[in-house]
Amino acid sequence: MKKSEIYNAISDFESEYIEFAGFRHVMKEMLDSIELFRSTGIPKNLCVIGESGTGKSSLAELLKHRYPDAELPDVTVKPIVIVETPSVGTIGALAYQILLALGDPYPEKGQIPEKTNRIKLLLHGCKTEVLILDEAQHIYDRGQRRSHYATADWLKGLVDAIRLPVFLLGISRLESLIGVNPQLRRRY
Repeated sequence: MKKSEIYNAISDFESEYIEFAGFRHVMKEMLDSIELFRSTGIPKNLCVIGESGTGKSSLAELLKHRYPDAELPDVTVKPIVIVETPSVGTIGALAYQILLALGDPYPEKGQIPEKTNRIKLLLHGCKTEVLILDEAQHIYDRGQRRSHYATADWLKGLVDAIRLPVFLLGISRLESLIGVNPQLRRRY
């Protein structure tokens, strides 16, 4: 077998998803959330917790593949927006990453209220149906306890403001973030 054939086989293997029972269950929950939102406008948020390598990011990518971006004459439609939560999970860093994922030309510009408003406008302008925050445990991992509360509170406010399903994906420490703010916990 030639090296190029081996490399192609490896590439094909890497792009495959092993749909074990938990994977199928979470994918069904995600698809049900999208259908509920499309049918009623009611956002159902999900918190997906699993150890490293269990397929959380793969689920997000597969969902984005099912609902790809579309370039229309006057707008780029982004039904699924995946944001890699920065390792420094502060409000400013997270807002920057969301704006970057939405194609904002100046994600570093503005104070937090301005950035939050731009996030809301861009999500609706791009006809986004789901915002996915991958590696969301980073919001809890870094910083001081006070910053966890502030970021969790900002995230709660963002979830309320955008009125879209928001999926948080992360390892078990993500439960600590949800536990920091009872109002955020109620939304997941």
